[in-house]
Amino acid sequence: MSSDINYALVLGNVIHNVFQQILEHMNFRNDELEKIIKESMKSQLILLYFLKKTEEEVRADVKRAIKNITTWIGDIMFKQTNNPYKIKFEKFIAAEQEFNTNMYGIKGNIDSTIVVRTAEGHLRETALEIKTGR
Repeated sequence: MSSDINYALVLGNVIHNVFQQILEHMNFRNDELEKIIKESMKSQLILLYFLKKTEEEVRADVKRAIKNITTWIGDIMFKQTNNPYKIKFEKFIAAEQEFNTNMYGIKGNIDSTIVVRTAEGHLRETALEIKTGR
């Protein structure tokens, strides 16, 4: 295993995946969130084992992040009163959608593609990039 693997990086990967799953399903029930956490941790199990992290430790850290995620989604994506951008989440389109433009020479994956309603009532597709410190 590489020495540049650290817990913050691995936890960021788990949280990143959890955020995308929450956006995709928009189901905030505890049993659904637990399922999302468990599935997201599966892809990182070898690294978590290497870092000597228990499932309970990781779950506790992810739950702290989920609290921030759900608060942000509620405040920014659904409420219009505390929302300085006056946008409202309408629907999730895709996660890790490939983006490629020859005109600008940009190629990569968009974390999440969503549809929002603007203050004027227009529907707009937009990219949502998730930064978790990784």
